[in-house]
Amino acid sequence: MATTLLSIRSIGLAMLAMGIAAPAIAATTYSVTPVNTTVNGYQGYAYVNALGATGAMVGQIGFGVVVNSPALWSNTGQYTDLTPGLYGGPSSYYAIGVDRAERVALYAADAPYLWTNGTLTPLDFGIDFLTMITMSDVGQILSSTTTGASVWTNGVVTTRVSGITPYDINNKGDITGSRNPTGTGVQATLWSNGTFTDLGVLPGDTTSAGYSINDAKHLVGTSSSSSQVRAFFWKDGVMTALVGYAGSNNVTPIAINNSDQIVGSVYFGSGVYEPLIWDNGVVTNLSAVVGQYGDQCPPRGINDAGQIAVCGYLLTPLATGADIGVAIKPSAASVVVGDSLTYNLKVTNAGAEPVTNAMLTDTIPAGTSFVSVVPSVGSCNGSSPVVCTLGDFAPGASTNVQLIVKATASGTLINNANVTINETDVNAVNDNAKVYVTATAPTADIGVTMTDSPDPVKRGSNLTYAIVVKNSGPGNASGVVTSDTLPSSMSFVSARSTQGSCSGTTTVTCTLGSLANGASSTVTIVVKPGTRGTFSNTASITSSSSDTNTVNNSATVTTQVQ
Repeated sequence: MATTLLSIRSIGLAMLAMGIAAPAIAATTYSVTPVNTTVNGYQGYAYVNALGATGAMVGQIGFGVVVNSPALWSNTGQYTDLTPGLYGGPSSYYAIGVDRAERVALYAADAPYLWTNGTLTPLDFGIDFLTMITMSDVGQILSSTTTGASVWTNGVVTTRVSGITPYDINNKGDITGSRNPTGTGVQATLWSNGTFTDLGVLPGDTTSAGYSINDAKHLVGTSSSSSQVRAFFWKDGVMTALVGYAGSNNVTPIAINNSDQIVGSVYFGSGVYEPLIWDNGVVTNLSAVVGQYGDQCPPRGINDAGQIAVCGYLLTPLATGADIGVAIKPSAASVVVGDSLTYNLKVTNAGAEPVTNAMLTDTIPAGTSFVSVVPSVGSCNGSSPVVCTLGDFAPGASTNVQLIVKATASGTLINNANVTINETDVNAVNDNAKVYVTATAPTADIGVTMTDSPDPVKRGSNLTYAIVVKNSGPGNASGVVTSDTLPSSMSFVSARSTQGSCSGTTTVTCTLGSLANGASSTVTIVVKPGTRGTFSNTASITSSSSDTNTVNNSATVTTQVQ
């Protein structure tokens, strides 16, 4: 998805030039990533309901008045349909939360589900369940009940709290919301380890509610009277009014992260909302950052990376100065020896300043061999290490490098990558990346069948044993050996195989080597029986590869000698 860069400082100056009252301005630059709203060729409307720790967002895509599809957007804006083929009204098909593993809590046909990598699992909250409220980064789902709140964790309801209207839960299981403990008025409250702490109200107000809580039990919410709605920040027993915004007395905080950054909105009436962020006591208007619809959408969350979901956009703060970084994503968590493995490397300028002469070096893992490398820009040379000259990057720009290797030995494959630039990097932490992949020995299913001809056979005549060895996969088989200890009454005549070689006259051993998935080899042994009677002959096979089925590793044939 396309991203743009906007500076809040420049926005504030423009507002002042137009005669519009502006809040204090923070010198922050954001990359702006829009979410994809095109599904099967149809253009829809994005409704973002929640932001996750990874920058993933969830909500729904709307098509007209009555058709909705629950949606998951990656931090690059790419869309995943969570209920393919299932659509409905905006009140019955939507997603409410996403955790760090990008599991999604959603509604489909008014029923609650957990979406995990394409699988929908129905959720059972009990008979007192009313509605899902939110999902924490660690996967707790907070719900309202007929008597208060419940918390679902990994398949079971682990917590029930009576007497609270819940709004948010942190990663430690603390809940904020509101309650009326004395019957004289609704107040913001904090529930932690079975104990309520009622937060009170700001001076002159009569009611309050807690809307968001971080892991340090710092809260934000609103304190209200008949004439105003004010935002508050609560920490260590002290409630403080947040700096408001000129021209409105209706300010609502929506979310707080673990750095005490707060996002919310100011409402001017007639459907006009403007998104705000409070950071270190400075309030900033974000409306111009997201363009023409900036006055219509409250923010939907802020994560610990400072990313903000607002109005169908993901705002990502850029570091001051130059900040090049590299990330590695393998095509799989494990690979079979002999197979190829793809590493997708992404190099990004996460800073607010341009960078020059970006150089990527990848030391491919021990236990692999180089196959190929393809950069999106620039050029790459070498095989171990691989060195790519990627050129210059504007703020927020990124590029990809696809590196393919072949696993040659089992064990843990460790891939290290490093990126450098000409400028001083203000954040060296992301200059290096390391990823682990497990390489396993190939698994195969080698089997043997055996026939004799002719049967019956006359004493002193040639008897032929045909031994067929086949690899049914799924991996290749190496070091395949077949062995046949001939009956003592049989005289060896000859032995040959369609691959490899055979030796021995009493015990015939044929070294066949490797067999690919689906391949076979035939061993033909000719003998002369010297005694009349019934005789059995058994052939067996072995392989240096892991064999998933040893039942078919031997075969026996019985011959009548006349």
